[in-house]
Amino acid sequence: MVEQIVAALDGCASVLDCTLGGGGHSLALLEHGHRVTGIDRDPAALREAPPTVEINVVATVTTGTVEVRVADHGTWYGPVTDGGRGLQMIHESMDEVLFDRGDGTTVTMRRSLRGDR
Repeated sequence: MVEQIVAALDGCASVLDCTLGGGGHSLALLEHGHRVTGIDRDPAALREAPPTVEINVVATVTTGTVEVRVADHGTWYGPVTDGGRGLQMIHESMDEVLFDRGDGTTVTMRRSLRGDR
């Protein structure tokens, strides 16, 4: 049945899987290049679904500046205060950090390569 669903949705860029369950159909669609958002009325299904998110990372180095852009199409949950140090490390090592919560989340980090930090 998975093959038939993938074939039927050929040509669709984005798919909304309203019965996510174990995520089998969504994973097959992701493997075929679809962008998938999965929902389910059963909270247990959402907790047990595979956490597959496409993440794009682009680093650009120019004279005097490095820029790293990390983007995903997931849902923004905000910083977690469980003792993680990721955001602290980013703020300590970068000159500028921008968060864009448009279509997913994009974080742009820039640092001057000159000694005038």
